[in-house]
Amino acid sequence: MHLEYQPIHSFNICGRIACLAFNQAGDMLAIGDFDARLAVASTNSSEYTDVIDGHAPVLCVTWFGNIIFAGYSTGLLLSVILGTHDLLIHGVQAHALATKFIAIQDLNLIATSGTKEVKLWRSSDGQCNQTSALPLPHDEAFQAHEVITTALQWQDGVTDAAGPALLVSYLHHGIFCWDVEAQSAIWKCATLTPIGSLDVSVDHKYLVMANIKDGVDIYEVQTGRFKMSCPRQVRDAPPLMFVHGGRALLTTDSKGCANIWSIERGSIIGTLSHGHGVIITALAVSPETTNGEKLITLVQAHYKVESDRFLIATGDDEAKMSVRIWEAQEVQDG
Repeated sequence: MHLEYQPIHSFNICGRIACLAFNQAGDMLAIGDFDARLAVASTNSSEYTDVIDGHAPVLCVTWFGNIIFAGYSTGLLLSVILGTHDLLIHGVQAHALATKFIAIQDLNLIATSGTKEVKLWRSSDGQCNQTSALPLPHDEAFQAHEVITTALQWQDGVTDAAGPALLVSYLHHGIFCWDVEAQSAIWKCATLTPIGSLDVSVDHKYLVMANIKDGVDIYEVQTGRFKMSCPRQVRDAPPLMFVHGGRALLTTDSKGCANIWSIERGSIIGTLSHGHGVIITALAVSPETTNGEKLITLVQAHYKVESDRFLIATGDDEAKMSVRIWEAQEVQDG
């Protein structure tokens, strides 16, 4: 017997999918689309529990407890508190053009990025108030290029940081590890090619970034040193994430598939297909839980400890059945 991912639920109320996020328990999925909808779905059924219609595309979404934080193309930062019967919604104009990325360490350390700027916030009862902003990256080699952010990630235990450090990747200026209290860069990693997307392993040892030109590269978080490259079968700026406790990568290709790459083997060990001609535009990202040997053979976006379920969510650019939830199920060998 071995485990393979099988689709268990599909959702078609949303349009082209921009972002996905599991909650901590793994029983709810937040979905944002380019048609201005923010939806909440149960991972135990094919039903939506809540749908919020907006006026602009939802570009990013994440959870903290029972609060959903969403960023819109208009620069709005929305917080939605899920109650037993009602929703409590707050909004603030976080950025002038778009709120592209949100990273939450805790409710006193929320980072958002617009086109170029990164701001820090504190949330109380769902209402966000800005506390500071990071300086723009400075690199003389790229002074002629516009500053454009492409990812945010909080990091614990970074040497020389007064508190949690914030990793920020920029399209042209590389990757900066910021000490947010000192408002200074701990280290920076200049890259020869533009950066499309980024993720960090659950043990905070490695970061992976999709360079737009020719590959997927892995670096050490503590030092910013280059470690290795992985084979490329992806679009210019694909969603990607570490899985298997950092032993594998989940990324997408141009054939409608999310592929599971073994870093050690450098080969595909699993594929989740939406169908040829469809582009997968979003993968669910949720806290990874180590569970012994199962993580060696399984890719996960979320692992439900109490019910022994491994779940992944994928979203594409088609309006019909655009979100799918996959569950690892036992299959006979051969």
